[in-house]
Amino acid sequence: MLCQAVLENLPQLIRYIDEQARKVGFPSNDLYMVQLASEEALVNVMHYAYRKKETGNVEVTCVAVPDSYLK
Repeated sequence: MLCQAVLENLPQLIRYIDEQARKVGFPSNDLYMVQLASEEALVNVMHYAYRKKETGNVEVTCVAVPDSYLK
């Protein structure tokens, strides 16, 4: 998912990540941790990746890697 790196797009990006995590079977009790970590990373990009006068894009790609989930 590609969009402008502004806080207004944060809910849309988090929804996308949540949907992808659910599709690959993340346990519901882990979804909050995925959302929290994603939000932190995205807010950092939105606040610090571009100079204050510049805006850019952020791209989120979700990839399922078999047998890579640590329990």
